[in-house]
Amino acid sequence: MKRWIVVLLIAGCAKKPPSRAERCNEAADHLAAVSTARMPDSDRKRVLASCTTWPDATLDCLLSAKNDAEIDGCAKALRH
Repeated sequence: MKRWIVVLLIAGCAKKPPSRAERCNEAADHLAAVSTARMPDSDRKRVLASCTTWPDATLDCLLSAKNDAEIDGCAKALRH
């Protein structure tokens, strides 16, 4: 019985993966921080609106991008 309680406590404390909305917000923040171009609120809203339709691989690509060239590479991969 004690084992099950311990297992349930550990399972309940396990870190849950971020929701899609959280990942989209993180991506928008990351893009604004990494890109040399200014990101107005209207562009941020567009990113957040379209982000929900992007494949996970594209979102991962954008989150790992370190400069504008890498961001463009992710965007080109999304279009194809």
